[in-house]
Amino acid sequence: MSKEAVLDSIDVFRVDKGKEFDRVFLDVVDEVFWQVFGETVSDTILLHLERHNGLSREEIPHNVEEFSSGLSELLGSGAHILERLVIKLLYSRFQLEYEEKEGYGFSDYVKELRKGLKRGG
Repeated sequence: MSKEAVLDSIDVFRVDKGKEFDRVFLDVVDEVFWQVFGETVSDTILLHLERHNGLSREEIPHNVEEFSSGLSELLGSGAHILERLVIKLLYSRFQLEYEEKEGYGFSDYVKELRKGLKRGG
């Protein structure tokens, strides 16, 4: 196999890992929202985020700070509880132990997890 073919396969693997993270992240958001609010209210929240924040469901994994901000605007301090539930379940889905870190916000955990998974651990 040529060097170029090996590099191409590595790039495809990286893209696939990123897509896998996005899929799992969105599945976790859906699951947490449905458990807390039910499907109808969850769909309404996501529709609100799309209409008022310009953030479609598919864009959430790449705009975590906007997602968090939109939730805070809509739900106030309740957004923090949802974010913590999402983070804990997300870590669990990747079979990692969640540890609360001082000064970390929702987007910090998501970025760290995504970065760690890209490195392979």
